[in-house]
Amino acid sequence: MKNFLFLLSILIVASCDVSVGNRPQNIPKRTSNNYQLGYNLTRPDTIIRLSNKLVEISGLTVANETQLYAVNDEQAIIFAINKANGEIESFSDFGKDGDFEGIEMINDKIYVLKNNGTVYAVELNEGIQTEKYSTELKPSNDVEGLGYDPVTHQLLLACKGKAGDGAAFKDMRAVYGFDLSMNSLLDQPRLLITEKDTKAFVQTYYGDKAALLKRIKSFAPSAIAVHPKTGDWWILSTVGKTLIVVSPQGKIQTIEFLDKKIFPQPEGICFEADGTLFISSEGAGAKARLIRFESR
Repeated sequence: MKNFLFLLSILIVASCDVSVGNRPQNIPKRTSNNYQLGYNLTRPDTIIRLSNKLVEISGLTVANETQLYAVNDEQAIIFAINKANGEIESFSDFGKDGDFEGIEMINDKIYVLKNNGTVYAVELNEGIQTEKYSTELKPSNDVEGLGYDPVTHQLLLACKGKAGDGAAFKDMRAVYGFDLSMNSLLDQPRLLITEKDTKAFVQTYYGDKAALLKRIKSFAPSAIAVHPKTGDWWILSTVGKTLIVVSPQGKIQTIEFLDKKIFPQPEGICFEADGTLFISSEGAGAKARLIRFESR
């Protein structure tokens, strides 16, 4: 009976074109700072190859028990994809095409982020209704990450480009808050990540390694999500293949260096309520992928 169930599980995985990470990867290890990430990022539970229609998948959010919503770069389309096999089950056109980078589902409303800082609120209940909110952010800020902070009821907009205007924002990356009760951007960033602080963390917990210092120096947020249990902010950078986890107060909890074989171009991140982690990676010359990790 056990052999039968084992064989059945293999057949199910194969039918979904899902590959399972089953070997350790050669990536740098940090010395302990007593922070438990809760995931082994070198061992995905599943890696799902996505349709060619999602080769430039740029944002990800949980839709319901069986689906995720995703956006694809340069298309004003919300894709509903099956969590288990990555199949596109439906899609909704919500406006004119543009550089869309993030998506977040909050209650029954879907928020989509354009790289110039414009936020779109989309309802799919009866037909498609879209509202658009401009912000003070600009294309030079290159806003790529969109998350949600349930404590403050704010969207989190992570800037891949300039953190702000003026010398005071030099060598920094910023996350801004968008107040959903007022549908407006807060005047000041919710978070500023300085190159000085990230460099110091790497030197302390990884050593003075030139290759890693170069990778963290190029950190530029491409996605952000709030962990449902810890409340920490997880910020991905496809440039340098890094993950920075910070507390809501701005303390760097950990910096993780990702394996580019697993994450060719990580551009989307989201969590289920139980802590299950999904990361999407653009194709980067191949098929895009949906990578799932169960919390340990």
